[in-house]
Amino acid sequence: MIKTKISLIVFTILLVILFPFSILFWKSDYATSVIPGWHTTIISPYLTATLFKSVLLLIVVVLYWKLNKVVKEIDLKIFILHLTLTIPSILNSKLPLHSFIEFDRNDMTKTANEIEIVNSIVIVLNVLFVIGQVIFGIYYVKKRNIGKVSK
Repeated sequence: MIKTKISLIVFTILLVILFPFSILFWKSDYATSVIPGWHTTIISPYLTATLFKSVLLLIVVVLYWKLNKVVKEIDLKIFILHLTLTIPSILNSKLPLHSFIEFDRNDMTKTANEIEIVNSIVIVLNVLFVIGQVIFGIYYVKKRNIGKVSK
């Protein structure tokens, strides 16, 4: 068992790391274009993903806050699983894996393969992030249903 206050503090820190710094110190333009007038992106995908993760983490922090009011300890296994599934996606938001791809003009198939691999890894990280939040949501609902958390 782990104190609910500790889990609340940990996920609040993750939320603060993810949201304000990612938005305030964003390294790309808000509206970009590959070729002027063509393929315009109004909101970049990283910004959208970061905002989505921030909203989910805000909901999780609120739920941990509600748990903290009623339950003084939560299951350590659930907390570690939730944290383990959440941290890699947040790290990817702070330091995108795409920045590690080396572009080789002589071998574009190698570069394309690297981009495919990185995209697959990012998708898996984001799916694991959502799974972690769903697992916590199920845990919260179970606690609420047995009468330990009031609405």
